[in-house]
Amino acid sequence: MIYVTGDIHGEVDISKLNTQNFSQAKEGDYLIICGDFGLIWDIKPSKNEEYWLKWLSKKPWTTLFVDGNHENFDRLKNYPITEKWGGKVQKIYDKVYHLMRGEIYTIEGKKIFTFGGAFSHDKMYRREGISWWEDELPSKEECECAMANLKSVEDTIDIIITHDAPKSIARRYGYDRVDMSQVYATDKEDITAFLEHISHFVNYKQWYCGHYHMDFDDSDSFHLNQTIGDGIFFTVPLEKYIPNMISAENNSIFEYGIYTTSKQNEMIEKEIEKIRQNGYRWYTKIEKEDGYDRFSEYEMDYPSRLHYRTGAKLYKVKSGKFHIYWALGDNCASFTDLVLGTLGADVLSIRGIISPGTYLDWLQKEYLKKNSPIVFRRIYKEWDSK
Repeated sequence: MIYVTGDIHGEVDISKLNTQNFSQAKEGDYLIICGDFGLIWDIKPSKNEEYWLKWLSKKPWTTLFVDGNHENFDRLKNYPITEKWGGKVQKIYDKVYHLMRGEIYTIEGKKIFTFGGAFSHDKMYRREGISWWEDELPSKEECECAMANLKSVEDTIDIIITHDAPKSIARRYGYDRVDMSQVYATDKEDITAFLEHISHFVNYKQWYCGHYHMDFDDSDSFHLNQTIGDGIFFTVPLEKYIPNMISAENNSIFEYGIYTTSKQNEMIEKEIEKIRQNGYRWYTKIEKEDGYDRFSEYEMDYPSRLHYRTGAKLYKVKSGKFHIYWALGDNCASFTDLVLGTLGADVLSIRGIISPGTYLDWLQKEYLKKNSPIVFRRIYKEWDSK
C-alpha cells in the first residue's frame, strides 16, 4: 500500500505520523511525503534530526520524500546517489529515501514520476545558505532529464508526486506572482510553468503535491458552484454512444445530415484534428481509482459513467476558446459553429446562434426548406445498428 502526505517540516508536524494518528500503515507499506520533509534542514547534522530519522526508521513502512523548498540543499546534495525501484535515489537513513527530480520508479506495481522543488513565497524573510537555497528550483538539465525519462515510458505514468503545482493550479489559489529575474540565477527554471507543461501531455491517473498547506481535491473539472470548469471533450464509437444516451441516460437524439463535398469533408477533418491536437488525456474517477468492479460507487459521476458504459476517452483542452467551460454559456453551439464554420457562409449561415436550443430550431427550419444543405433528419428513440 502507498500512502501520501506532505509538508511535515521536520519536528514541526512529524507527530501526525505517530501510531495513534497513522495506525493503518503496515509492514512493507510506503509513505510518500510531497516535499518539505524538513529533517535535512539544520546547518549541520543535529541530534534532533538524528532522533526523528531513527524514529521514522523504526516504523513499519518505508518513508520516501521529494524535496520541497524548505530543505537544506547544501547538505542534501552530498548524500550518495544509488538506484532503487528503477530510479535514482538518495538513502538518508534506514528506510528513509529521497526520490530525486525527474525520476520514474515502480513501487507496488505503479509507475511513479517525481519532481521536487518549489518557489519560496516567504523568501524575503529568509537568509541564503541558512534558511533559503536557490536550488529549490530545478535546473534546465533536471527538466531535460525529466522529459527524457517520461519519453522512455511513452509519457504514461500512474502517479505524479511533486511539491509545487502546475501554474494553472497555483494561479487558481492565488500563488503565481514570482518574478524569477529578481531572485534566481539564469539557469533556474520556472517550476510551475514546467509542471504545467508536462500536465498537458503526460497521461497520468493521479497527481499529488504539497507546498500550499491546503487539503483540496482538484480532480473535479468544475469550480464556483459547478458553473465554471476545465474544457473537456471526448471520443467514443457512435454505435456505443447513441444506445447509451437513449437507454441508460434516457435522452433523445436528433441527427441532421448536411450535404458536403469531399473537399469540404477534408476541411472539417482538419478542423477536428486541430481540436484533438489541442487536448491531453484526462482520466475519470473510475479510471484513476480502478473502480470498474465497484461501478455503483461512481454511477453519479457522469464522466465515470460515460467511460464505464461506452469506453469513451476524455481529454482536457490545453488552450484557446474552449480551455474554460462556462456551464451557463454557449460552448456546445460555439464548438459546432467552429467546426462547421469552415464550410463557409454559402453552406451554413449559422453565425450568431448562441445556444443548443436555437441551433436545433435553426436546423429544423432549414431541413423543411427546399434546396437546403440539410438533407436528412433522424430522431433516435431506440438504437438500430443497421
